[in-house]
Amino acid sequence: MSIINYKDILTKFNIVIALLLVAFSGTAQTKTIVPQKGAIVFHCKIDITDSELFHQSKKEYQKEFIKDMKESAIIERRFAGIPVDTVKINQAIKTNEFSFAQLLDYVAVEDDNVKFCLEYQGKIVKKYKIRNDLEEMALEINVKTKGLVDDADEVFKYSENNIKEVNEFKNQAKDINGYSCFKVTYTFSEPELSDYSSFMSSYTITREMWVTDKIKSDFHPVINDREIILQYYPLEIVEYSDMIKGMQKIYTLESVSLR
Repeated sequence: MSIINYKDILTKFNIVIALLLVAFSGTAQTKTIVPQKGAIVFHCKIDITDSELFHQSKKEYQKEFIKDMKESAIIERRFAGIPVDTVKINQAIKTNEFSFAQLLDYVAVEDDNVKFCLEYQGKIVKKYKIRNDLEEMALEINVKTKGLVDDADEVFKYSENNIKEVNEFKNQAKDINGYSCFKVTYTFSEPELSDYSSFMSSYTITREMWVTDKIKSDFHPVINDREIILQYYPLEIVEYSDMIKGMQKIYTLESVSLR
């Protein structure tokens, strides 16, 4: 008789497998949540996918930005009836060229290692970022009225992005923290940037997301496009733009405790 009881081992193995299947099926979120309490936190990481393209793209962007600033300065002076001295304008731009480059370097990666947070506190939601362990840009919003708690006359502003295209890929599935997700991509431009620079609003931004339909909320820690979050609740986001190429922002779910 064999010392090893293979039948007994196989029986126990099957029991373990069955228990694991039950356990894993129990972790899947099956009910739709309309959050009243809890929090959801995303972590942002800047990924330089092509260093050479990234630096070249920044140079081209800086060149266009400076050109746009020069044209705007000339138009403003002419509109105000001030004589246009292009030599002085060029000199001022040249003097500040290094500062422009530094500013662009900062803006390109400013969200690296930043946490995007949303807390549900009953009738109030608190939306904020954490940078270097410090809370910043905190907004407390009345869920029903969308008014800001600190100033009831001021309403929370969703983005004014011009959404160009939305695509669903429901045949692509992924589990994130027990939430069944499918893939959605959308592209948009930011027309409000035309207030600062005419060429900036012409760029297209793409977001590739894994979204769930098991969370329903008017608010999201990262996404402010109301048209999107009324349909989907993104739990993972990759964002890139043809403004500065060779880089992408990756937002991953760090924690979620919604109820």
